[in-house]
Amino acid sequence: MTEIQEKFGMTLTSIYGLASTNAIPKKKEGKIVYYSKKHFDIAKGVAQPEEPQYYTVAEAMKKFNLTRDQLYHYAKYHNIPRVKVGKYTKISKPELNKLLGAPKIE
Repeated sequence: MTEIQEKFGMTLTSIYGLASTNAIPKKKEGKIVYYSKKHFDIAKGVAQPEEPQYYTVAEAMKKFNLTRDQLYHYAKYHNIPRVKVGKYTKISKPELNKLLGAPKIE
């Protein structure tokens, strides 16, 4: 019996169906197939998906005291991930903090 069968009480057919419908990443090593625990738990509702953290352009401008053009320049020049959500552009929080945040003295 596999770990997933024991944890959720599922048959192999239902495991394959859930993995297929939710596009759960898998890895094959010979005859053995490994499924992503994190993605499987999210599909079953046991865990919550991690939300990527983003600043809106207005938030980033205010926090780092930059103009819109300066912010877009830094994002483009340093390849900081951006996401377009409707008419708004959001910029990766961790990457922007790493680039423009205060230096850490150890």
